[in-house]
Amino acid sequence: MKRYLLMISLALNVLMAGLLFWVNMRYGLLGKAQRVWLQEKRMPGFAPRHELNRNYQVRRELFRMDRNQAARVLFLGDSHVALVDWTSLLGAPLVANRGIEGDTTAGVLARLSDEAGFSGDTAILWIGTNDVLRGESAERIAGRVSRIVEELFRAHASRITVVVLAVAPVARWVENGRIRNRTVTETNQRLASAAGKEGYRFISTEDLLTDEAGFLRGDMTSDGVHLSAMAYSGIVALLRPALETPPVAR
Repeated sequence: MKRYLLMISLALNVLMAGLLFWVNMRYGLLGKAQRVWLQEKRMPGFAPRHELNRNYQVRRELFRMDRNQAARVLFLGDSHVALVDWTSLLGAPLVANRGIEGDTTAGVLARLSDEAGFSGDTAILWIGTNDVLRGESAERIAGRVSRIVEELFRAHASRITVVVLAVAPVARWVENGRIRNRTVTETNQRLASAAGKEGYRFISTEDLLTDEAGFLRGDMTSDGVHLSAMAYSGIVALLRPALETPPVAR
């Protein structure tokens, strides 16, 4: 009898574990719990606006102290940019890394004036993931990217090349991942469509990062949002041709 009850208990546990796994994959409950925990712990980068992001304020002050006048490449963005030593990875002349964890298109737009002293020939913009996670529309995200590009050209007398990297998708298990990736797809379509008219180079990452269902591939991410070393290796391969080509006259 005891063995019989033990087998029933084991079978029920297996069924329950399977059910929980399915529910998490379907509704992203683990991702939601993680996000809520991070917010409750008041971790940097999870503020509803860039002005409240502690990372944003500290990093911006540090960037103001480090003018990087010798840099040839200005790299603007969020944690996708901030986490990498781009000078080493690209094997390029000095890169001024201006990535801030948790930043948004509004945050980048607000701090563009800090880079007025940049005298290089290439600006790379990789931003929009946090906008998507905060529920912004594709129209607003792409619109702010256009404003950032226009400000870069205006501030640097149109003598630079501006490269815009596609917004990366999120993984299957991220809360509302399918809905968020619809916004990612529409945003990237808008950015690709506007590139020729607005004078920037758009680099798609779809073939590199996205699986057949439109989600961020499991081997390309560490947590469903941030990227793996393999992903960065592919991003570098996509960026190098843009850095080797002279600036486009505008």
